[in-house]
Amino acid sequence: MKKLFKGMLVILVLVTCSIILTGCTESPEKVAQYENIVEEADLLYDGYSYTEALGRYEEATKLIPSKIEAYRGIVNIFIDKGRLEDAASIVTDSTQKLSQADKSILYSVVGNAYFEVNSYEKALEMYDSATALGVSNVVAELGKAKVYLKQNKATDAEKILSKNIFEEDTLYEAKLLYSYVKSLTDAEDAVEILDEVTPSEEWSTKYSEFSNILESIDADDLYNATKLSQVFINEGYPYLATTLLSPLEERMAEYPDGLYFLGRALLDIGSYDSALTKLEGAVSAGALNSDVFRTMARVYVQKDDMESATEYYDRAVSYGGENVSESLITEYVELLIENNLFTKAQEVLKIGQQYYEEVWIDILAIRINYLLEDTEKVQYYVDQALEKEVITTSEKKTIYYWDAQLAFDEADLDSAEEKLTSLRELDRFNPYYYLLTGEVLYQKGDFDNSKENFELAIEYDLGEGVAEDAEKALARFD
Repeated sequence: MKKLFKGMLVILVLVTCSIILTGCTESPEKVAQYENIVEEADLLYDGYSYTEALGRYEEATKLIPSKIEAYRGIVNIFIDKGRLEDAASIVTDSTQKLSQADKSILYSVVGNAYFEVNSYEKALEMYDSATALGVSNVVAELGKAKVYLKQNKATDAEKILSKNIFEEDTLYEAKLLYSYVKSLTDAEDAVEILDEVTPSEEWSTKYSEFSNILESIDADDLYNATKLSQVFINEGYPYLATTLLSPLEERMAEYPDGLYFLGRALLDIGSYDSALTKLEGAVSAGALNSDVFRTMARVYVQKDDMESATEYYDRAVSYGGENVSESLITEYVELLIENNLFTKAQEVLKIGQQYYEEVWIDILAIRINYLLEDTEKVQYYVDQALEKEVITTSEKKTIYYWDAQLAFDEADLDSAEEKLTSLRELDRFNPYYYLLTGEVLYQKGDFDNSKENFELAIEYDLGEGVAEDAEKALARFD
């Protein structure tokens, strides 16, 4: 009797387990349906149809809430749209049925997005969530190390970077960053770390450049610190630069390069007054060059002192002479436009026009003269740009937009619509195309199609700033 009871008990347990397992395993038909929906959503996503894609991804999550693919699609859409808080909320609140490993992956994806926009505290919060789930996540571990380097916590970063947990791209980046940290105290150790791996083609240039600097280190500690600091600043880790340069500050009175890079690092970490002191010291030591004055101008911008900022930008442009860079002219003009100093922007533009004839300078001229309401000059620069042999696709799109905008401003709606066709042929997902087309159709009285175009402008806007204008335009239909 006991044997019979035990036998029945075993059978009962097996049957129960079978039922549980069957309940936890989705049928092949349901999985196939899920995969079809996600594939459709992916195609919509690739076609910039974000609203429809979002709907399909959500449908897939309801069908099988334990699979990651649809949630990843939703998170990617919110990230593309700059809605990082929504992306984080999706992972925190809507993924309860995902495995810990899959949820960790999504946290690291959102963490990387926050890191890219310099929201380091939020990035660290996401990475911590990713690594607190009891699963291995090397992407999140590397992310935490990078945040620590941004926060002047090199020791905490080193503890992570020294682990033998990384692979492929995370390995190459982790070893390079570990070498950066080690170079603060021991160049030979830093070289050995780089020699431990053979980087991919993508990483080989950075490896070679840093290896060459490490191997050039000699007895001149001021020179060594300055060369290393230049790398750290350019790679976005200014605290590593201040760690090297600050202890040597008293010996830098006649070493302008060291003071300049220390000033740049202090600017990047937000110590503006200290940055100015170091940069002024660099000038006093003989660093009379465009880069120093440009950096001082950037400090004054951060201090909201436009008068001083323009003074030092002017000096940067002047010292640049015929070698004044495109980036300096563009940066200065953008700042002046942002602060409604259009006449001053035109003065800087004229300096740039002495040395450059490329389309980018024409585009700046178009923008400035449009703001100055000089339509004739705007049309001149549009026509001039379109006649140039060397013009990129991106530049063409900009010029076509302005050409259409001019026609619209002159109430030549048919011409504006025709010119916009050229823009659409280059980029059918261009939000500016749909915004201006919506305005043209509105003026023509085609309200249904006008509304549809404004909605598409919002759909395709990925941070260009079009959505706000389109939403205001849509308010007319309420």
